[in-house]
Amino acid sequence: MAFNPFVMNSMDELVEWRWTENEDSASPSQRSFDSSKHKALERILPNGHSVISSNRRSSSDSKSVGSRKDEPAIDEVAIRAIVSILSGYIGRYLKEETFRESIKRKCYSCLERRNNEDLDDGIFANMELGIESTEILVENPGSKSALMMKSLRNSIGLLSIVSGSTCGTQNSHFSACAQLYLSIVYKLDKNDKVSSSHLLQVSCDSPFIARMHLLPELWEHFFLLHLLHIKIWYNKEHEFLLNSEYFDKEKKMKDLSKAL
Repeated sequence: MAFNPFVMNSMDELVEWRWTENEDSASPSQRSFDSSKHKALERILPNGHSVISSNRRSSSDSKSVGSRKDEPAIDEVAIRAIVSILSGYIGRYLKEETFRESIKRKCYSCLERRNNEDLDDGIFANMELGIESTEILVENPGSKSALMMKSLRNSIGLLSIVSGSTCGTQNSHFSACAQLYLSIVYKLDKNDKVSSSHLLQVSCDSPFIARMHLLPELWEHFFLLHLLHIKIWYNKEHEFLLNSEYFDKEKKMKDLSKAL
């Protein structure tokens, strides 16, 4: 399923993107993520200027504009910035033990919700093995190269089986967890672009689980900014229904809740 996380009006809008939380109340891990995000943008867009901003200069500055002909297209710059931000986020798994434990705990909590009638034990076993093998790889970074590569491929194979078997089913939360760990494995393999795509796929496979349980921080600081109009609409509709006298108000409220 193709995924388009958001559409930016300009790179200036991307550069001006900021955390919504007060910096003084942010946790050390949040500040770390924030810092790496801005460093990534600074590397890609030096001095805070975007390609679009450069192209808006007057004709008297055409020589300066011409010197930028060799720069990547605007969509390439945006993609690189997004990849840097997402890979920086999932990179915390490799550095922070508390983050690793949090991800594992959340995933196992999701796995307990499985529908036993539609999911065989083999899928559950593959998911467990995929998580365990990923943890071993992270905890033993000095392993021999050939052995590490074999373990990486095994992890990718196990997690891909889980994702392929549960995506689009009642057990899509299994697929979301598998995609999350695939993101980690590809980060270990230093393939940031593929790692980022798997991280985004978590929200495709199980949007509610990703937003409310697995990746609430990423949702709030990466997605919500571009979906505020939906939240505003939802709040208005919710308030209207609360004050209405519809005989099927509860059903309408339940249907509305599915929008989120």
